[in-house]
Amino acid sequence: MGCGAGAFLYPLAEAGVRVGGLDRSSAQLALASRAIPDGEFVVGDALDLAPEPAADVVLSMSTFIYFPSLDYAARVVSAMVSRATRAVAVLDVADAARRGEDLRRRIRAAGGEAAYARRYAGLEHLYYDRAWMTALLEESGLTDVRCETQSMEGYGNAPFRFNCWGFVP
Repeated sequence: MGCGAGAFLYPLAEAGVRVGGLDRSSAQLALASRAIPDGEFVVGDALDLAPEPAADVVLSMSTFIYFPSLDYAARVVSAMVSRATRAVAVLDVADAARRGEDLRRRIRAAGGEAAYARRYAGLEHLYYDRAWMTALLEESGLTDVRCETQSMEGYGNAPFRFNCWGFVP
């Protein structure tokens, strides 16, 4: 869900996993289709994720940060769970506990507040509380839910993000 150009899916496809994705950008999906010709890609909003065809794992990478509200995020998780037969993963989630530090870092990297405001106008980030995300996944019926600090060497956002997943009973 929110697969973009398919960079996260490519290694899975190369390993023989059947992959597919949903994204709002037809241009990004055209790139994904070229890179993964056997993939099944659909243009649509995250809430357009249909329960069929079922998928073993439904995941999102770096997508929830751009959602307009927690209510929207909860509805997307519900759609993800309705499609998954084994697991759901919400990866690269902006950590509300680190929001201030993350924003200061991003403003510095952009060249100050004015430059940051110009660069990210209309792209505000939604930050999530780990306990809220854990409860959401559990209330959605997933078991063995975990939310852990992201650890990706060389990824500057990693200290400010976490990953959550759970299993379909």
